[in-house]
Amino acid sequence: MKFPTSIFITTIVMLFLSAFFFNFIAQEKEAKYHYDEMHILASQQENINREIQTLSYKLNTVLQEFKNIRAEGVYLKDEMESVKKQINEIHSWLDNISAETQHLNEKRIKVVGFGLPLVPREANPENGKELLKVEDTLERQNITEHFQKAIFYQKNGELTKALQEYESILKIDSLNAEAHNNMGLLYQQKGEYNKALLSYRKAVSLKPDYNKARCNMGTVLYRQGRLEAAGMEFDVVLEKEPENVHALTNLAIIYQERGELEKARDLLLKALNLNGEFHEAHYNLALILEELGSIDEAIVHYCAFLKNSSDAYTSLTADVLKHLKALEKKSENIAVPSF
Repeated sequence: MKFPTSIFITTIVMLFLSAFFFNFIAQEKEAKYHYDEMHILASQQENINREIQTLSYKLNTVLQEFKNIRAEGVYLKDEMESVKKQINEIHSWLDNISAETQHLNEKRIKVVGFGLPLVPREANPENGKELLKVEDTLERQNITEHFQKAIFYQKNGELTKALQEYESILKIDSLNAEAHNNMGLLYQQKGEYNKALLSYRKAVSLKPDYNKARCNMGTVLYRQGRLEAAGMEFDVVLEKEPENVHALTNLAIIYQERGELEKARDLLLKALNLNGEFHEAHYNLALILEELGSIDEAIVHYCAFLKNSSDAYTSLTADVLKHLKALEKKSENIAVPSF
């Protein structure tokens, strides 16, 4: 019996079409698989790129910290050389005094048989006390004079002369925390932040409760962009002195930099509850309130800043007045007073 030709051909065609269809389906599945794989790889690459950016930022931060530490180390090395030089000079003075003492003792032995024996100064404690009082008074007078000259020079912008006066104080009293703090202010004024930090740290190490020096140190750290370290210094001040309006205001500025506006606002309100005339707190609070959308409240604190600043910030005052005129148009409730 012969198999019909048409059925055979139809069967062959059906088989061919089936094979083609299944092959097409398999290719589609494989293509979708590769697409999904590429999508996953692209997502992973994006995550890797973000990680690289984060690590790069952390590396740059660490490198900056290292540069700062290295700069401080160089300055400390110079300070150590200066101290060594002073120690050598003291040793030389002691040697001279020892030689002079020996010479006097030899002279005394030669004349001891003629008249009454000499009484050493140590045997008369009252004389010793009087001598110490006189020396102490003279030293304090010298230190006071140097302080007065240094402050005069500093106010007149003669920073080098002022620095020399503080160095003279430290030659008399190397443990004078106030002199170290004021030297830090001079270095800060000159933009030499690493030297300023060393001076502030020395002041704080000599006088741990010296909150002015610690606040100054926090300010320098803030200007160097080291917000976390700066915040820690202000936190320490507030632990010891919770009503320090300067520390509250400075810490609020750091929170503002971090975008934590509510925390910054609360700290500034606390500062103003303690001192309602503290113009810097009024100004920073106005900036934050404006950013939070509280225009009317911001206007109130800008006006309080102008009222209490007493022309301390001439250019800033002009900018605030101009800005207030623009804000007045946005507010229907408050008219800006004339200043």
